[in-house]
Amino acid sequence: MATRCPRCQKNQVTLETFGIYQCPACGRIDADGKLLDIAAPPAELPPDERVSFAPPPPKEWVPAGATERVRPVAPVDASGPPTYLFAGIGLMFFMSLAGALTGGSWLSAVLRWGTLGALWTGRPWARNLSIFGSFIFIAGGIVVLTVLRAHLPRAAVAVAAVTLAAEGAWLYVLFRPETIRHFSKRA
Repeated sequence: MATRCPRCQKNQVTLETFGIYQCPACGRIDADGKLLDIAAPPAELPPDERVSFAPPPPKEWVPAGATERVRPVAPVDASGPPTYLFAGIGLMFFMSLAGALTGGSWLSAVLRWGTLGALWTGRPWARNLSIFGSFIFIAGGIVVLTVLRAHLPRAAVAVAAVTLAAEGAWLYVLFRPETIRHFSKRA
């Protein structure tokens, strides 16, 4: 029984060994029609159907011309949180201490210190609670500066403005990509 070539569908192939055939036009092929050795690739086959036995490129291989598109990425320090997070925790500690000493709001200061301590240890819930508390402080500062400004002494208005600036800077620190990454890997 003659078998037709599964690759070119024209010529009759001869069986060499199990599953390997010899076609006069294609050369040696397997039962699926794939070329096994191409000493001389046939002219009638498109170039994309020719098989290359070259070794694959290395894993770090970058195509030619792609080096312009590659941006250097700074390595992420996996040893701990970003430095500016510690600076922000220190700033917020002293801001809450100053608020407790001048205004007598010790409960607020103690709650803030507890949240800052949890932030120091890297608890994700503390970041969310601190963000919520900062929004509350900012809303209170805006109310003080807009509605109650005429009824307050100048020192209280200055304290409200400084508190707004510090809370805004604290929110900036909490929403930085490095801080988000630090707290998301701890979750």
